[in-house]
Amino acid sequence: MRDDHAFALCLTHDVDRPFKTYQSIYYALQERPLYHLKTAIRRTNPYWQFDEIRSLEAELGVRSAFYFLNEPHLFRGTSPREWFRPARWVQHIGSYDVESPEIADVIRCLDANGWEIGLHGSFDSYRDKERLRYEKDVLENVLGHPIVGGRQHYLHLDVPETWRYHDDLGLQYDASLGSSHEYGFPARVRTAPSVRRFVRRLPADRDGNRPSGPRRGVR
Repeated sequence: MRDDHAFALCLTHDVDRPFKTYQSIYYALQERPLYHLKTAIRRTNPYWQFDEIRSLEAELGVRSAFYFLNEPHLFRGTSPREWFRPARWVQHIGSYDVESPEIADVIRCLDANGWEIGLHGSFDSYRDKERLRYEKDVLENVLGHPIVGGRQHYLHLDVPETWRYHDDLGLQYDASLGSSHEYGFPARVRTAPSVRRFVRRLPADRDGNRPSGPRRGVR
């Protein structure tokens, strides 16, 4: 810990959806229909906030970590029986390609100016070492050098197996340990020996995931 402080605050961003696509229609049916329909008709993209975040953090003199997601294609990365599950549609529709020129440029620009680039392991990668390896390799190829950590999508963890994958793949920390509906570390893993293997970045206040209700987390 720097300067012998008891704790440090680490700013992180999970890059789940940088493009607003089907969400315009979905949210128009749920809330504020005029606003969301306008974003669809005008083809504006309120989800693209990289420049705004960089400007704000530069003004405050801080740097954060951006965790990029590489979710497999619904029809190529899942079994046919999963294609008709609405939950799978939400996970896959609107996903992006980290190798696309627009995203790759953002990744390299953030990295060149002092922001950390990390891995946002896809929905099922917490139990799939080879998928996690593939996602890490793709992101590092875009970045041009190794990454050191990240966070699993939806805070999915299989303790300690997921961390064994991370360790084998050369990751030095994982920021998944936490809960989407309460602050602090889950009681049953606080004293597990595997917890002490990683530097933890508590995601209690991460983008779009303030504790607000039951949701899946540590397994």
